[in-house]
Amino acid sequence: MYRMFQVIMRLLVLSWRIRYRGPELPKHAVFVFWHDEMLPLWWFLRIRKPVALISASNDGEILAGLLRSWRYRIIRGSSTKGGKHALNEMIRALNEGNSVVLTPDGSRGPRHEMKPGAVVAASRTGCPLVLMTIKAKGYRLQKSWDKFLVPWPFSAVDVRLVDIVQPPNDSDRNAISSCIADCQMKMNQRCAS
Repeated sequence: MYRMFQVIMRLLVLSWRIRYRGPELPKHAVFVFWHDEMLPLWWFLRIRKPVALISASNDGEILAGLLRSWRYRIIRGSSTKGGKHALNEMIRALNEGNSVVLTPDGSRGPRHEMKPGAVVAASRTGCPLVLMTIKAKGYRLQKSWDKFLVPWPFSAVDVRLVDIVQPPNDSDRNAISSCIADCQMKMNQRCAS
């Protein structure tokens, strides 16, 4: 069943016309995007051979299998299950020179509310945060917590850079909280436009 899912997803993403018209992205960074827009962005970022943070849930296992087939290295954990271990693994991966990719509102939401892991990992390693979103026409799964977007086959998917943020010093908790709120606001403003 997983293999069939991987084949279907590969055919779908290969049909998209993914376009990025922005500045060159950092080679070593923490890339973040909302859970509902993840499929095209996971595909777009795969050429970097990054490390992905994926939920330790059963649903996360499906995504982890798909991303392994796209040559991602996987870290399992979330804010509710295995969070400390996942954070340490993200920091290790970043210190080894890898990029890390994650959805800061996943895996259970609330939708478009940023959890601290990405900012904390970036601040502890000095890596920039790359905030991304997409613009695409497709089907929204209205009954899912995140209103997941599946772009139509053969459609254009515009990858958009929201901002590249230099994280604050790890020891300044107020600055980290402010950075989280600022990143969330920027991503939500860009999603609305």
